[in-house]
Amino acid sequence: MAGNFGNVFVVSLYLQQHLGLPPAQAGLAFLPSALFAIAGNLASGPVTNRFGARVPVVAGLLSMTVGLLALVITAPLAQPVITTLCLIPIGAGGSLAMPSVTSVVLEGVPAERSGTASAVFNTFRQVGGAVAIAVFGSMITKPDQFVTGMQTSLTIAAACLLASALISLGIQPRHHR
Repeated sequence: MAGNFGNVFVVSLYLQQHLGLPPAQAGLAFLPSALFAIAGNLASGPVTNRFGARVPVVAGLLSMTVGLLALVITAPLAQPVITTLCLIPIGAGGSLAMPSVTSVVLEGVPAERSGTASAVFNTFRQVGGAVAIAVFGSMITKPDQFVTGMQTSLTIAAACLLASALISLGIQPRHHR
């Protein structure tokens, strides 16, 4: 969630405050990512059914990592179109991974605890997003250091996603649980 919420927060400010785009144009920069997110959600179930949860989770997290690192590299170019293209693997990857992550969490607890597990999982997702926004926001407060702060925050998010992808390699197929 740090990669998702933090990215949307920082990049929207980058597009508006640093590049000077009006809010509507900055919002439109996220449209291709949103469309790919729909595709990722639609693909997640069939991919999970065919390959198990590990494949969409790891692939999705790595896709997000690639998108964030692409933003880190291209931010100094100050090109809205390039930024828009970098957002696509973030949206697609997150939507590919998240349904399978949710199922892994819920399958890992007894049925009578699934409501509690779901609530705790969603709470941590929201807390992760809020913390990312707070921390990343503190890194972009100085206009003359905005790009550096953006690069630092997105690098942190990419590192968290990469670590999560590596940990997710340990997701076992259903019959082994």
